[in-house]
Amino acid sequence: MSGMHGPHGHGHDHGSGTAKAVSVTLIVNIAIMAAKWFAFAITRSPSLFGEAAHSTADTLNPLVLWVGHRRSARPAHRRHPLGHGREAFFWSLIAAELMLVVGAVLTARHGIETLVSGHVPRVSTAALIVMGLAAVGETYSLVVVWRRLRRSMLAGTRFRDTGNTMLLALLVENCADILGVALACAGYGLYVATGNAVWDAIFSLAIATLLAVSSLFLINRSRSLIIGEAAPPDIERTVIRAVQGRGSVAEVRRVVTVMRGPEDIGCIVVLRWNAEWFAAKWRALNGQAGQSQPVVPWVFALTRTETESIKEQVKELVPSITQLQIEII
Repeated sequence: MSGMHGPHGHGHDHGSGTAKAVSVTLIVNIAIMAAKWFAFAITRSPSLFGEAAHSTADTLNPLVLWVGHRRSARPAHRRHPLGHGREAFFWSLIAAELMLVVGAVLTARHGIETLVSGHVPRVSTAALIVMGLAAVGETYSLVVVWRRLRRSMLAGTRFRDTGNTMLLALLVENCADILGVALACAGYGLYVATGNAVWDAIFSLAIATLLAVSSLFLINRSRSLIIGEAAPPDIERTVIRAVQGRGSVAEVRRVVTVMRGPEDIGCIVVLRWNAEWFAAKWRALNGQAGQSQPVVPWVFALTRTETESIKEQVKELVPSITQLQIEII
């Protein structure tokens, strides 16, 4: 059985990219939240309330994700020998639950109360202008997060399967933000055009539904990663191709991977050596030396050399594999 490989420098690039995306999202969300609460204050519109509550949740989420980002980067120690990478998944779960409670539940409650009470919002062109500016800010934040997520993704990974739950949460939130602004403007715009406040309340419930669906998706994604999810299939196939292509390996029996952090994969490769390859090496060595060498020390030395070579090759192909163990059967 081989030893374990530790994290490499690529994680620092990933960490700085995530930190920048979280920071940009937080700054944009604070400005947008203030603007949306202003729009609600001058209109008392339930759909605009939904977007204000939505932005409040979005402002809290980057703070929670930042905590997760910082804590997941802590080094391994005796009590946590495998590191703290999965803390990122836990705090992403908390952020998704905040979106569900603060965004979806409060928005739905306000929309239902408006339908029951028959409350009529005030008409304000300024509110629509504010929401338009908010849409611009949300789009900018979305572009920043989308670019960072693409750079951090493992080869062959779909967006929904990425292990970087922090950036995935921000991406989903920003998409929901843009759709939410569109729904809020549509609901309030229909009220202004028709004079019927029911439209505004109905669209606030649509915003609540959007937030609920988004948050439940993120909750399920974080749950799967916390339990211990395998790396994307393309990663395992890459490892198998790399190891199986070596003359020293007769068969790769099994490759087991697990996501240990946003860009931190643990991997176990179970293989069987090719006895004929070792025998050929032995014959060639004896032919050159002109005398027989001690076979047992030679086999152990060649096995160690070949094992390290396999590790280096796999790490070069998949840098996100930070811990690699090889088992010989």
